[in-house]
Amino acid sequence: MSRVLLFTGCVNQPVGYAKTPNGKGIACFFIDPDTGAVEPGPIYTDIVNPTFVALSGDGSKLAAISETEDQPTDTLSVFGVNAATGALTLLGRQSTRGTTACHCAFDASGTVVAAANYTEGVQPPGDAISVHRLDAGVPAPAPTRIVHEGHGPNAGRQQRSHAHCVRWTPDQAYIAVVDLGIDSVRLYRATDFALASETKLPAGIGPRHIAFHPHKPIAYVMTELETGVVTLAYADGRFDILAVAPAGPGAQHGAGIAVAPGGTHLFGGDRGNHALARFVIDPVSGVARYAGSTPTGGVHPRDHAFGANGRLLAVANVHSDTVQVFTHASDGTLTPLATIPTGTPTAVAFL
Repeated sequence: MSRVLLFTGCVNQPVGYAKTPNGKGIACFFIDPDTGAVEPGPIYTDIVNPTFVALSGDGSKLAAISETEDQPTDTLSVFGVNAATGALTLLGRQSTRGTTACHCAFDASGTVVAAANYTEGVQPPGDAISVHRLDAGVPAPAPTRIVHEGHGPNAGRQQRSHAHCVRWTPDQAYIAVVDLGIDSVRLYRATDFALASETKLPAGIGPRHIAFHPHKPIAYVMTELETGVVTLAYADGRFDILAVAPAGPGAQHGAGIAVAPGGTHLFGGDRGNHALARFVIDPVSGVARYAGSTPTGGVHPRDHAFGANGRLLAVANVHSDTVQVFTHASDGTLTPLATIPTGTPTAVAFL
């Protein structure tokens, strides 16, 4: 199999969870899935704290948020991607109209991009998400303000809204927003960004990221404060809770989530145990249940992603300055393939 290209966003200025970062910007690596050989590509350095990166469906564009804690608003950048070299060309930047930006995603067409704002500390309320239409890759200002209000029972982490993830539903009809601060998953209409529905999760559970099943009308939410996975049924512009599954003994600080391309299992990040928790998915109901964990070979796995049609899985180990690449078997077995040194990685995305 030919080499695959992996992008990783790295912290290059201090933030709360990485006060002495070693990153330079957006790094990239060419990986041979058969041998594990790694060749570094160019690093894009003219960006502050690209702590999350996302690729458009066709791989022609990459979006990155800039996460800061001391600016009035954060920034979303969109780049053109040279797949042969890994080089990025800046197409445009736009304000996310909020602070502590933490996530971004494209719609299926690659012509709209959205960012989520966590809004840390005492910053004034900003937009929970910003949605930007692209003109030749240049993001336009967000046309509508989307502000979340409220709080949760965890006084230390849920004193206000904390939008942590934004993704389009598979049918592209809605934009799903996961809010850790108010234990909520909201759906906004993709046409006019009006609120369509809200699903409240168990109080204090702290939802962080969402992923969708590749074949079923099912979504999975990784929870951070009470680490585990919530299985949601999706229909008619709303979610309904099917099950809540803890992530195993001692799991702490849930992080990213990724569903295997075959839809038989998923992995959730367990930063407290420096591991990936594996959940098997019932072939009939789609409900996920915990089935074991695999160490990530590093410290503080913040994000992970599948690549090479599911043959590979990469993990960003923030505090060990490494990206760990595994081979991934159809039964969910992970085998270490390559350890890539790179400063303070927080996000990974395969082309």
